[in-house]
Amino acid sequence: MLTRTGSIGCDAIGVDYKSATIKIDAAADPDVWAETDAGKKLAVSWTDGFTATDASPPVITGPKGEEVARDGTTITVPAAANPRLAGYFVCLGPDALSVLETDPQ
Repeated sequence: MLTRTGSIGCDAIGVDYKSATIKIDAAADPDVWAETDAGKKLAVSWTDGFTATDASPPVITGPKGEEVARDGTTITVPAAANPRLAGYFVCLGPDALSVLETDPQ
């Protein structure tokens, strides 16, 4: 269900959105994505510690078993910084975002 990413660096690429909302739909492909406040669809990738449950509604959990996201969770992009999702680093890009268990070096 979750698209995976390995350890990545996170470039300071400017993005033209102020927020992105996680969308989860098991019938869609991909079944997890984000939609920006500007209406753009972003690919979302996760490091290996994140898992998706088959609960109703589906939930993405973190390495400690805590809820990180569900359909409708919004990531707000702060000025001049990378956002966090339930405490985890979010690497932003113009077409995709990645949620990382550990901050990039």
